[in-house]
Amino acid sequence: MTSSTETSDTQVRYVTRLIPEFPRIAGPVTARLYRRLMMGFGGAWTVGLALVLFAPVGWKSFGVGLFVPGGGFIYTGRPWWAVVAFLVFMVTLFLWLMVSAEIIIVPVWLLTAAVAGATVGDRTWDAALWAIPVSVVGFVLILVGTSRWKFLKRRDLGLERNKELSKVSFPISGRADLDVTESTPADLDVLRYPLDLLLQPIDSYEGFSKIDQFQMASLRYQLYWAQFALATAQFTRTPAFSGYLSEAQRNAIAKVLQPVNWRYWRWEHLWGNGRWNPDPVATMNIMLAGFYGTSVGLYQSVTGDTRYDEPGALTFRDGNREYRYDYRSMSDAIRRNVDESLIGLQPCEPSKIYSICNTFTLNSLGLHHRLHNDTAAAASLQRVIDNYEHEFLRPDGHFALLRAKIGPSLPSGPHTYTEGFVVGFGNAMMPEVARRTWWVMSRGLSDPRKVKTYLVDKIDYGNYRIGSDDYSRVAAILGAREMGDHEVADALVQSLYDNEDVNPTPGGPFFPKMSVLGNLGFAQAHFTRENVWRDMISFGAPTEWRTGPILAEAAYPAVQVARAVTDGRALDLVLRPGNGGSRTTLGIERLVPGHHYTVRGALNHDVVADAHGKASIDIDLDGRLHVVVDPAL
Repeated sequence: MTSSTETSDTQVRYVTRLIPEFPRIAGPVTARLYRRLMMGFGGAWTVGLALVLFAPVGWKSFGVGLFVPGGGFIYTGRPWWAVVAFLVFMVTLFLWLMVSAEIIIVPVWLLTAAVAGATVGDRTWDAALWAIPVSVVGFVLILVGTSRWKFLKRRDLGLERNKELSKVSFPISGRADLDVTESTPADLDVLRYPLDLLLQPIDSYEGFSKIDQFQMASLRYQLYWAQFALATAQFTRTPAFSGYLSEAQRNAIAKVLQPVNWRYWRWEHLWGNGRWNPDPVATMNIMLAGFYGTSVGLYQSVTGDTRYDEPGALTFRDGNREYRYDYRSMSDAIRRNVDESLIGLQPCEPSKIYSICNTFTLNSLGLHHRLHNDTAAAASLQRVIDNYEHEFLRPDGHFALLRAKIGPSLPSGPHTYTEGFVVGFGNAMMPEVARRTWWVMSRGLSDPRKVKTYLVDKIDYGNYRIGSDDYSRVAAILGAREMGDHEVADALVQSLYDNEDVNPTPGGPFFPKMSVLGNLGFAQAHFTRENVWRDMISFGAPTEWRTGPILAEAAYPAVQVARAVTDGRALDLVLRPGNGGSRTTLGIERLVPGHHYTVRGALNHDVVADAHGKASIDIDLDGRLHVVVDPAL
């Protein structure tokens, strides 16, 4: 697998992709990070042991506290203080997990040890001087042994799976012959949800979830997913329609530039990286730059609109501060951060690297690489792909959810949530890996009622509701549709209908109990077909879609565009009424200036394009209406 973007090959090639061999428990970079981490712990424990053996009582207490948070209080005979100190430390780990507050972990640990040493009294429990160090060493040995046992078990499973994989050939598509599907009334009802969210005024966020701006419930993710859904619908159903569909996507891009959607970074960068720089793109912020770069690139790929290439087109302003970017400079920043990252994959938050979010490192760079012949991105793309395999893949073929920047991964089972999105969003730039990952994960999805899910799968990340795995099912639906596994996708969709209440009102969230983010993910999955993400990112729209006539103006919601396609000369439309029948005017653009066109299905029977290649036609829309604008002979 290479990272070069494919542009013309229409053939399907078949490949066998085995799970790589794992001679050791960690990849080369991760192993280096582990060694660095253990040197840090080893140094702290060596100092602690020296204090325990040779220092006065107060310093002995401090030394014991270096082995485990609260250990000094056990030595001084205050077990409840030890419990409090340990709980305080656990809160710092929770803050690290939630908002990447890495900078406070070591100071809090040292503070608990210092307080224990400074408040020591006459009463001590001398057995703690050896019991705590021995217990810590024992815990480490158990942890190492357990990790080794899991590694060997997973490696054996991977070897068994490779016996089967050696007989499997995965289809890897080139540029496809793109079919444009007509949306049903039910499809159009699904589409109205992201449209209604994004067609409101730029400063308005009615209907969005507003819980926090740090984690997945943040507004920015809702904006990304809404734009992804609309771009997917445009590419698969209405490539020859811009109008309000393109306007809604531009609104999503504009909203991300508002301070509410990026101001969080000044704090997260400070307490996660220990540096003050409010610029949300410059330093390892893939959760904005990567996702946002993908949004901008998708819009350009699907519509052909290059407005975001203009200098300063993507400028982040907050009071007197402004950070000027455009599509190219944002992609340059992403590439630079990849090259500077020790592990290749970027931290999604200052101290954590997720396998899901780095698919957007690939997608943003891949889009810019294809759209602008960005040859400098090729090596960076390949480095990310290689390190997905070497540093994030487990020996059994599953991907780790996340890895701390200092090395360790979160201990948990395979995740439907993680791998569904890795498959759906990763297929564009690493299709062989995506196909193999789907083969591995779909073995547990043949009956969606019996999907084995883990704790991380039973959270709706758009509202943090615990107990339902429906958000993870949305991820699996997206992966299944991208892989063309319609049987699994349809069964998973039916399981959502079985689990959730359904809102029959067009324009509202389809599943009211599911988060806004989950509903928008469902909308994207609804319009996803096999390889659509790959087609949009790796290949883009064919020439006739980029140059032929388009429907540029239609009233919303009065005119629902079910299908719009061009062969480069004619425009073929299928329209439906959105709020009852009406007479309305449509605006057509990209016609040949001064050329005569015949019109079928409209009140006009012919039109002449003006000097700008534009024309208007009137229609009576009271049901399904087929309109064709054809060059006159």
